[in-house]
Amino acid sequence: MASSAASTSKEVATDLAERARDTVSEMRERKDGMIDYDTFKQVQVKVGTIISVEKIEKSDKLLKLMVNVGEDEPRQIVSGIAPYFKDIHSLQGRQAMFVTNLEPRKIFGLESNGMIFAVNDEDSFSILEPDTTITPGTQAS
Repeated sequence: MASSAASTSKEVATDLAERARDTVSEMRERKDGMIDYDTFKQVQVKVGTIISVEKIEKSDKLLKLMVNVGEDEPRQIVSGIAPYFKDIHSLQGRQAMFVTNLEPRKIFGLESNGMIFAVNDEDSFSILEPDTTITPGTQAS
């Protein structure tokens, strides 16, 4: 009887393992671009105030932004938004929404520690920004 119980337990464990593998495979194969709510909750979107802006040498698109996102030190964020601004310094002092928990990434030799939220279509471009001044570091909800 112990042998039968062990055999049944092994079958149940095997079945559970196969179903788990199938679930993981289905998640990997999902082609509709949807994510579940728990994954979405992991993204940290915070208000940031752009402190300074510099053009990155040898790049037509990239700007180095120093951003106050409510931490002890400003964050360096590299963004390809230069073509949308005649005067890049007009960004200084503006607030925008930033993803703050992306892994750091080297871009043109500079470490970028976040991403600015922006949208564009064929005719226009816009940074996503609060419509009133908000304390830097405030989490979007």
